[in-house]
Amino acid sequence: MDIEKVKKWLDLTNQYRMQDDWVKVFSHYPPKHFFEHNNNPFPKIDIYQDELTNIIIVEIPGVRQEDIQLFLKTNRELMIKGKINFLFPNWIQIKKERYLGEFERIIQLPEPTETHLINPVYQSGILQVTYPRATGDTNQF
Repeated sequence: MDIEKVKKWLDLTNQYRMQDDWVKVFSHYPPKHFFEHNNNPFPKIDIYQDELTNIIIVEIPGVRQEDIQLFLKTNRELMIKGKINFLFPNWIQIKKERYLGEFERIIQLPEPTETHLINPVYQSGILQVTYPRATGDTNQF
């Protein structure tokens, strides 16, 4: 090990540590912020209801129907899991904005339901999940 190189490295890191640039970064964006994924949840959802039905729209482009799992965790939590496969696995990636890989999201339902009442329909990257509204219970989230 070259002691002189280690000393230079330590001097360089100490020089940057003494500046308050990193303090400014962390005061605007606490370290917790960098590790949270809830700022941009995936997949995106919309929830609607009318007098008879609750509808959850889940936007999952690029997912094959056989790669989607949907089930109730509780009577008020719907879990969706899936996987978006790479389109060009042997190619070099130049830019990446789209989400790829496995995903999982728990959706808080506006009203409780049971598994046998859930009706999912998947078409063109949109999953529509419907179930009947609870009679007499109009609690919103």
